[in-house]
Amino acid sequence: MAEMAGSIEENLKKALSEMLVLKLFADEDRYIGELHTLLEKQSGGRLSITSLYAAVYRLLGNGYIESAGSRVSADGRRRQFYSITENGRQRFAAQKDTYEEFIKGVNSVLRKKPKA
Repeated sequence: MAEMAGSIEENLKKALSEMLVLKLFADEDRYIGELHTLLEKQSGGRLSITSLYAAVYRLLGNGYIESAGSRVSADGRRRQFYSITENGRQRFAAQKDTYEEFIKGVNSVLRKKPKA
């Protein structure tokens, strides 16, 4: 049974990683290396997605994020930063709406009491 739960978790991570990465870039310009830590921190330790690089490269390829230039990060190292594009903001809003409606439907089914 634990194997099944792991499978569901991995599939959810894959399905939601793009939306979550877009959210992080919507907040401010970021460098790729900080995404994993930010996601864990902002989720209260509930989310740990190690394959965020693939999502970032898909988003770059589709024009949803773009290079924001190289600059010094908070840790004093020079990093390549990225920012969300207007198309990325629209993509994030659409994904978020779809996600919220889907979760409402899932929760509705899960909360339905069985007939006695």
